[in-house]
Amino acid sequence: MTDIKKVIDTNLFHHHFKDRRNKDVIICYLTEEHLEKVKEMYDSFEPKECAQGLPFEEEEKRHKWLKNLLKNEYNLIALIDNKVVGHACLINIEKGKTAEYLVFVHQDHQNCGIGTELTKYIKELAKRLSYQKIWLTVSAFNSCAISVYKKAGFHFVGPRDSDREMVVEIYKNQIK
Repeated sequence: MTDIKKVIDTNLFHHHFKDRRNKDVIICYLTEEHLEKVKEMYDSFEPKECAQGLPFEEEEKRHKWLKNLLKNEYNLIALIDNKVVGHACLINIEKGKTAEYLVFVHQDHQNCGIGTELTKYIKELAKRLSYQKIWLTVSAFNSCAISVYKKAGFHFVGPRDSDREMVVEIYKNQIK
């Protein structure tokens, strides 16, 4: 697997854009300085346990889950006015081949293009880390998230159920 320092030392993972409300948003790689701000985002996130039981309702359990994600996985965040409003994570499933994707955008900032940008940059990160495929699970009733994922090239796999699996293949020569 590619050394993460080589991946994040590029300007790619410090991206500025205007959201649909014309607010300045920064997408960047999560660093130590943002840890408390990520906790704050999840502490105020509602509804809790809305996506396959995440983020956890119980504070101690939620903070332990976050600590593991932030320590062991690849994380991008979205900032508005130095406040974390979104978090995206690649969770290694099969080293260098498959990663699971999760993304949360704070309810006060949803439907503004932040999830779309986080997904775009997580795909680029996965490509640079030599992953071949990103996998996720989404509620079949979450049409906004499904739309974001489809725009990013994800497609459904597996049986129809209340939770649906989606995947996107990552190719080194793919530019989107």
